[in-house]
Amino acid sequence: MSIQTHPRQHATPPESFTSLPLTPPLTDKTTTSLVSRIIEEIKNRQEGRNLTSTPWAVYLLDLKGYQELQHELQRDESLWGFAQHKLRYDYFPSTSRLVLRMPTTLHEEFITSIVEEIQVQLKSIQNASAEFAKEIRSGGSASIKFADEEYGKHDPDAQFRHSKAQFPGIVIEVSYSQKRKDLERLADDYILGSDSDILVVVGLDIEYKTGKKATLSVWRPNIITNEAGEKELVAQLIVANQGCIHHCHLRPMLT
Repeated sequence: MSIQTHPRQHATPPESFTSLPLTPPLTDKTTTSLVSRIIEEIKNRQEGRNLTSTPWAVYLLDLKGYQELQHELQRDESLWGFAQHKLRYDYFPSTSRLVLRMPTTLHEEFITSIVEEIQVQLKSIQNASAEFAKEIRSGGSASIKFADEEYGKHDPDAQFRHSKAQFPGIVIEVSYSQKRKDLERLADDYILGSDSDILVVVGLDIEYKTGKKATLSVWRPNIITNEAGEKELVAQLIVANQGCIHHCHLRPMLT
């Protein structure tokens, strides 16, 4: 019996997102204007003149507009290189949304501390998994793309990949107010888009006022039987908003 992927359900409507700049639904007349505005923002970031401090800037851009954006970027070799190798962005085809990421200093420091902690935990593994753990490396924010374009393209905050694996086994996303509502959709894309090769998606929601408190959410692949009696792959939330301070202990996910 074939295994179906989990259909998109309960998607939060774009109007409910608080991140700026949000754009109205596109028409053919506005697509080119919006693409030009996005390109201008990317140029500002390339030149170090980021005028938008929003760490999770959302633009409503349909697939046609996204393809036009890619085409326009490719016309400028320097800008295309920046977009491919330095700009951090996500595209969600299911909701026609482009997101430009701009992590804050606190965000980056928190990610660095988490990555360092995981590396320490990997080195401390002494059981039968030790040899496997030695081949796991941090992949940073390298782009993750999928064979099925439905799952878009994402630049995670952190990832850990075995040297022989196509996809990372663990993906980590640090969230805040603008990004929080997208964590479930990101988990779906990572797990379903990789056909469950991505085994763990970790969402860490940090409290910016102190920079010390965080809540941990974890998604893993699971096979369920849907209403049609078919086996279906889903991204299942197994830990929801578990509190942790300074370092969230992630070792159980590494073995």
